[in-house]
Amino acid sequence: MINRLLTWLIRGLLIALGMSVVIALFARFADGPIGPFPGGALRRGEIVEGEITDWSFVRRVSTIELQTNDPLLARRTWILYYRGAVFIPCMFPRFQSWPHDLLIDDSVVLRIKGKLYRRTARRIINPALIATLDGQMYKKYGRSWAEDGDDSNLWFFRMDPQYK
Repeated sequence: MINRLLTWLIRGLLIALGMSVVIALFARFADGPIGPFPGGALRRGEIVEGEITDWSFVRRVSTIELQTNDPLLARRTWILYYRGAVFIPCMFPRFQSWPHDLLIDDSVVLRIKGKLYRRTARRIINPALIATLDGQMYKKYGRSWAEDGDDSNLWFFRMDPQYK
C-alpha cells in the first residue's frame, strides 16, 4: 500500500516538473511572461512615443510587464509612482539576474495596460529615496523589504526617457 502511494506521488511530482519545464520553455517564445515564468519579447501593444508628462495612472496598476534587452526576456513586476516618476522595485536582487542585467544594458520596454513604453532604467542608490520608495511600496502593496535601514534586499530603478 505504501509503495503504491509512493509510486503515485513520484509520478505526480515528475508530471508536475515536466509540465513546469514545458511551460517555461514555451514562455521563452511567448509574447511576454506566462505566470511566474519569464517570457519572450513584448510584441503586442500600441507603442507610445514621445515624453509622457503624467504617469499618475500607474497608481491604479498593480503589475506590469518589464522587458530587458540583454537577455531579451520579459517578466511581471510591481510599479510605483512617486513625485512624477515611475519606479520598478526588485526584491532580493542577489537572487535574481535581471536587476544586474539592467546595470549592463539599461534599455527596457514596459507594457502597461496594453501599451508599450521604451524607457531607460536608472538604479536608485540614494538611501533616503530608497526608504521613501519602500514606504510607498508598503502603502500600495502592503509589503516592506528594507529592514532596519538595510536596503540590500531592495533595489529600485527609475524609468527615465529613452534617448536615441
